[in-house]
Amino acid sequence: MRVSFYTRKNKKFDSIYADIYYGNGKRKQVKIGKIYPDETNPEVKKNNMLVMQKVVEFEQIIKSTNNPYSFASATYYDLNSDFLQYFQILAEKATESNQQYISSIGHFKKFLESRSGKLKPLPFKDMSAALAKDYHDYLFENAISRNNKKLANNTALAYFEKFSSVLNHAVEENIIMKNPVLKMKDRRKYRQTQRSYLSVAEIDLVERTPCPHNILRRAFLFGCHTGLRFGDIKNLRVKDVYSVGLGEFECSIRMQKTDDPIAIPLNNKAFALIKDELGRDPEERVFHGLSYNQSNIIIQQWITDAGIYKKITFHNSRHSFASNLINRNVSMAHVKHLLGHKSISTTEIYAKSSAGVLREAVQKLTT
Repeated sequence: MRVSFYTRKNKKFDSIYADIYYGNGKRKQVKIGKIYPDETNPEVKKNNMLVMQKVVEFEQIIKSTNNPYSFASATYYDLNSDFLQYFQILAEKATESNQQYISSIGHFKKFLESRSGKLKPLPFKDMSAALAKDYHDYLFENAISRNNKKLANNTALAYFEKFSSVLNHAVEENIIMKNPVLKMKDRRKYRQTQRSYLSVAEIDLVERTPCPHNILRRAFLFGCHTGLRFGDIKNLRVKDVYSVGLGEFECSIRMQKTDDPIAIPLNNKAFALIKDELGRDPEERVFHGLSYNQSNIIIQQWITDAGIYKKITFHNSRHSFASNLINRNVSMAHVKHLLGHKSISTTEIYAKSSAGVLREAVQKLTT
């Protein structure tokens, strides 16, 4: 067995992979991390050093006697392997949007049952663009939610994208050559919806309203003041929060969704929500015990108890952060950076639904 390393170049970064060759045509690729070119940024320089350190550590692991990538412990998939089993394993391992992966494979199994009358293994070699298109159409036309209703457009599309993501993963692991979804035509698109958010005054009102789940309460409010996603807040560790002098603090994390590093300044309210946790072990999670299970139900009831009648989920804390910055005339470039968006067009979606900006625009007609 031998290991070598190679890079895949992208516009903004290089991805580093380990190529483990076992002999007899058996090999496995493992993604190590991303290297960014702008090392004038201290966070980027820190990231690049950590990735190169991972390369050295990975090589040492391969040479060790307790090698998790050894021939005996490696899991192999080929064109005859069962795609359903592969999909299930990835769905259960997913840390970001886990429930969407679980729902996607659940609907995919029902789709297969509807075609043949029973569920049976699906070899990778039988995965085609036509099958992918049929599943796509099934989600939009026939799939039923747990509430016994047809799936909403964006929900169906989210489930299909998770299905496509699993196929992309299979391409990365050299199980299949291309993702058949890429050959599809007439693929549905997301419909832009009104993004609900809490104003600064509403956040203050919610903060004063009792919530039965203190960890979830603090995490949601922390999201309102930092814009971090649920997965990033859950994984935030004590060591990720640090002083930048003069009583100011930041948190630095690698975003789960994009794998990109980001540093977020903490305002006084954000810091107050976590300061009592910072004396613990540096490796411990700041929001230890935080769980996504039932979180949106708890949050919705809490918001209603505060006398606010909006549909609010945990992710709306991120929308609230962005919309309130835009309402206070923070530049779009700064909001883009704080949210970790790759494109400013994504950030501009918040401006379209920001009531404060729209109200100010209309008021200009009277002056």
